[in-house]
Amino acid sequence: MTAIEEIGKLFILQLVQGDVFKELGVKLEPPPDLNTKELNKFLRNHLDKALEAAASSLYINAGADRRHGVHPISGIHCTSGVVLLTRSGRWMSIRNSCLYTEVDFATNSTSSPNDFITREHAYYFICMGFEVLAEQAEAGFGSGLEGRDVSKSIQFWQDRLKD
Repeated sequence: MTAIEEIGKLFILQLVQGDVFKELGVKLEPPPDLNTKELNKFLRNHLDKALEAAASSLYINAGADRRHGVHPISGIHCTSGVVLLTRSGRWMSIRNSCLYTEVDFATNSTSSPNDFITREHAYYFICMGFEVLAEQAEAGFGSGLEGRDVSKSIQFWQDRLKD
């Protein structure tokens, strides 16, 4: 779940970083003044980051829909689950259950992530995290299936890692 949020954050930060487009030869209008207050608000909002990642990577991803199929009870594509969890308000509850151990001093008891998160839930979020990552990586590097020369994109990013 955290990986999904971080990729949602990365997508927005890439849009904000307009100078990367200039180096690729893309001509853009100068960006308007950056509203850093709103950007910081977004970067701290787990729901918005997850929703951004899902909307830009899962929501209309036919390949991911084929790979993961539909939920047997609801009949909706499994990839839509991330969007539904964010919109339903359940994202934070599940996210926190995945990350934190709760300690109840009054009853001298603890509850850990495996008390709340099933193996199937963990598998689902790992798969969705990989789907989001793969979609964003393909968007950044291009796809050989699209007839693009991906070696230029890869070289561009390798050069940035050296800097």
